[in-house]
Amino acid sequence: MMLALLPSAYGGQVIFASNIPSQVRTLTRTPLYVDCDVMSEFVKDNQNQDVYLKEGTQLRVDTTFADTMFYKVYTFNVYVGAGETDFAYVLISQTLDATITSPTQRLDTNATIKNDNVPVYRYYENDNSYSQTEINLKKDTKVRVLDGYDSSKKYTYISYQNENGTINYGYVLTSDLAVEGINYSIIVAISILIVCISLLLIIFGLKGKKKKKK
Repeated sequence: MMLALLPSAYGGQVIFASNIPSQVRTLTRTPLYVDCDVMSEFVKDNQNQDVYLKEGTQLRVDTTFADTMFYKVYTFNVYVGAGETDFAYVLISQTLDATITSPTQRLDTNATIKNDNVPVYRYYENDNSYSQTEINLKKDTKVRVLDGYDSSKKYTYISYQNENGTINYGYVLTSDLAVEGINYSIIVAISILIVCISLLLIIFGLKGKKKKKK
């Protein structure tokens, strides 16, 4: 069997077409290219805006295409406006092989899914919209909150580990999360205390003004 053998610009690494991963994940915020050329234009969405993929975006790779700098990836459901057969190019240096799992890999978690069958959502940055995926997380699943936690936001960006040990990324409803270190009963009690103190200060302030008038 013949293998496509290509020299690489990255540390002299040799790339075999047979070793191209079927799935990759972005390591950072990265654009999609129209052609496999760093001087190529970026892919644009249905609003004619450059498409940038968020860190952790998973992409399906065309394993029949071999290049030293780019993966050819399918873009359906990756951004708003992409068709079922659309594809683009992403820099190899900005991706990680998503098919590799490690038995010692452990996610450093800081939150828990508190409801059952919680759907994971995909975020479209250019359209600022969310769409539900086919993935659902079970109750008590340990996850890691990314980009900070804000209870006023509808969605929260998380990473989670599937049964095979692979770490994936997505969004869940903030109301479905229980974040470690946050005791909501204490927060409620503190809020009530602040309101009471504020009312007392207002009352004493009004009494003080009445005495001065006398």
